[in-house]
Amino acid sequence: MAKGGKKIQREEKKVEQAVDHLTRRVCYRCGQPIHLSELLPVKDGLRNRMRYYHKKCFA
Repeated sequence: MAKGGKKIQREEKKVEQAVDHLTRRVCYRCGQPIHLSELLPVKDGLRNRMRYYHKKCFA
């Protein structure tokens, strides 16, 4: 039973790694392209736009 659980966990990790790709979004602060896992969208209410940051750049 434990082996089956490990196999499923490995498959989930492969899917997560495949999904983490480089997006077309560029960080508003540093200007670098953002990977999907690092993407943090923030709505700018004054200008009615979305701004995109790296999670580390927004903090």
